[in-house]
Amino acid sequence: MNELDRKLTSDKVKAVELCIYIPGEMNLQNTVQSNGLCAYSNETVEDCLARLHGAVCIPLENALEQIGKAEDAAYINDWEEITQETYDRMLGVLPPEKWTTADGVNIFRIMEYTTGNITAHYAHYKGRYFTANRRTSTDYKQLAKEVKAVS
Repeated sequence: MNELDRKLTSDKVKAVELCIYIPGEMNLQNTVQSNGLCAYSNETVEDCLARLHGAVCIPLENALEQIGKAEDAAYINDWEEITQETYDRMLGVLPPEKWTTADGVNIFRIMEYTTGNITAHYAHYKGRYFTANRRTSTDYKQLAKEVKAVS
């Protein structure tokens, strides 16, 4: 029995515990149903892997972790100084999704997301203005610390 067969026949495998993923990509290619067939293409895992060059069958949790790393690499960026005009314009485009002051830094994030839970954040600190893409799960005290470090 090969490794894939062991994964598919394990009594721990339930629906959507395994998936088809191309390493480095930001999306899943398919999920594996408890019957061993791919959910979206209704083909065997082996056939799906043969069709998708570079794809692997891995636990969903591992794929989601890799997707998160790929998103971070592509979209999370350094804090960049901007003008007050840009800050004010972004504040007025849509209502901020979250707006607060953390450790003396005024921070808001816009409600239009880049991908997943990544969106643009804007900060005002000591007369200077900044922006960076961050995950919405990042604590605002952490964001304030980052802004202070670049100001």
